[in-house]
Amino acid sequence: VFTDAERRGDFSQLLNEKGVQLFNRISPSNKPPYPNNQIPLSLMSTTAKNLFASDFYPKATNSNLVSNTVNTSRSYINADQGDAKVDYNMSERDHLFGRVSKEYLVNPGTNSIPVLIGSETDNTMESAVINWTHTLNPNIVNEARFGINHVLYTNGDSSGTLGNFGEALGIPGANDHGPGLLRLVMSDLTVNSIGDRNLATREGSTAIQASDGMIISMGRHIIHTGFELIHTRQNLYYAGNNGAWGDMNFGNRYTGSSGSDFFVGMASE
Repeated sequence: VFTDAERRGDFSQLLNEKGVQLFNRISPSNKPPYPNNQIPLSLMSTTAKNLFASDFYPKATNSNLVSNTVNTSRSYINADQGDAKVDYNMSERDHLFGRVSKEYLVNPGTNSIPVLIGSETDNTMESAVINWTHTLNPNIVNEARFGINHVLYTNGDSSGTLGNFGEALGIPGANDHGPGLLRLVMSDLTVNSIGDRNLATREGSTAIQASDGMIISMGRHIIHTGFELIHTRQNLYYAGNNGAWGDMNFGNRYTGSSGSDFFVGMASE
């Protein structure tokens, strides 16, 4: 994370330890260096100011330029399944069978640093079937069946307690597609990226089946006849490679490092 000094515009440690000189890009041909990598607080962006003031973004626990905080990740799998079944002999010639099943599985992932964004995976599986067997006479038995099977899989990022944090930082439209924080990419390895793109997926599949079968015994011969109809419906959603939330990239194009580019609010793309 940003050091306490960097949050005040003091990036001298970056110069002393990494040899990275920051500059003030007034124009492509006019880039005077910041003396001792001191960026005036008047140039701090609203987004940076709001991030540093937020409880969701931790303070450095030591004076190191890197490895100055600790994040703890946690995940678990919780699955619940239930089945109900009925067998009923309505008469000597009729037997009815029914079953309903449902399973629900969740697999969340959390981070102790909220702006690193957690994940959420949900699986729901539901099925039902009813079967009626009817004996017309000693030589003819008919079996009719109707069933439905539904599976829904969702996967994506979890905003946790962040709420509309992107807009709270001062990024217009950041939460048009839901609560959370878009990915703010900082790539020079001294400051970690925060937020995420939310590569959300939702895959639903439903299969409906109706069938009827008849067995006819004719002396030494047995005839099987009937039909089966299956209707399948699939609903797929993918947020795209840029995700539902998107991202903003801070390289080193404007001031010399991605962390300082973020500090002054100058994104590469």
